[in-house]
Amino acid sequence: MPTKVLYLLSGIAFCFFLYSIISYSVIRENWKPFLTAIIISNTIYVLLSIGFIITHSDKVTEIGFIYFALELIVIVIVIILEYKTCLNITQNKKDSH
Repeated sequence: MPTKVLYLLSGIAFCFFLYSIISYSVIRENWKPFLTAIIISNTIYVLLSIGFIITHSDKVTEIGFIYFALELIVIVIVIILEYKTCLNITQNKKDSH
């Protein structure tokens, strides 16, 4: 994978990390929109990563494929957990009314 692409992906991931940490630290109420934003962002990141892997597959080593596969699995698990949390927020609001 070209170094530029790796820097781009790591920069995006770092921005998501900062967004998540700041949101967790600052937002105390009505955080569903912020959680939804990171769900969408993580999903786009997964699709972007897959696109780069396909585009640069001739430059990705076996270990690179394993790394990206594991990374994407972890991110998809995180997306699922975030989505379930979002659903629980919605359900809890309905139950309290």
